[in-house]
Amino acid sequence: MENGCCTDGGPVKKHGSQGPIDDAFLDSFVFVKPSGNAAHQRIENWATTELEHAVKHWRQQFREHARVTLDTEIGEDEIAQHNRILFGE
Repeated sequence: MENGCCTDGGPVKKHGSQGPIDDAFLDSFVFVKPSGNAAHQRIENWATTELEHAVKHWRQQFREHARVTLDTEIGEDEIAQHNRILFGE
């Protein structure tokens, strides 16, 4: 791969040149789950289901446990060192 192209000449994603979501997952990140309840139960159920789905599939695809922390427990070091993927309201 050279200059953002693969061997067949097609484009490939390159850190810093695609969108912020791709960049967040290409660097170190932590899933942040809410410690409180959502204003609407359907939103809370959806956020919980999506977080569980993300953690499960991260483990299946990358054979590694995703880092998960509560919003009330994330520290300054984690904030400085990791992108945060937020779930909930």
